[in-house]
Amino acid sequence: MKKHRLSKLLFVLFLMLASTQLIAQNANLSEHKLNRAINNCVMALNSNNDGLIESALFKIILFNHQFPNVNYDKIVSELDKLTLNGKSTRIRQKAFITKLYIENPDMFKNVKFLKTENDDENFKLITDKLESNIFVSN
Repeated sequence: MKKHRLSKLLFVLFLMLASTQLIAQNANLSEHKLNRAINNCVMALNSNNDGLIESALFKIILFNHQFPNVNYDKIVSELDKLTLNGKSTRIRQKAFITKLYIENPDMFKNVKFLKTENDDENFKLITDKLESNIFVSN
């Protein structure tokens, strides 16, 4: 019974995250829909499912890429928590990279994301850009 409830919860969280992505595809959104998308992302970041958290992290980057002027304070607060207390090194690193992306948009304006199922490839593009900025500034 408990396993069924967990599956149901994960399914609902996945649907909410998917709806966030659909919302992000439409550039003319109401403030209500944008706030709902932000709240869906926050809920996904608080999930116990590592895959859902990792997926949400990249969806947040895409969302921020399309809507850079939205207030991301709620998400950044959750990213701070994940950076320090995420269950795995992988989640902590991706949370940190996502936060850097949100807080330093000019640094990443030339990053061209790949249309791929593997978000790791896109995170690598971001980290490559970070590395190139470190070496250029030294």
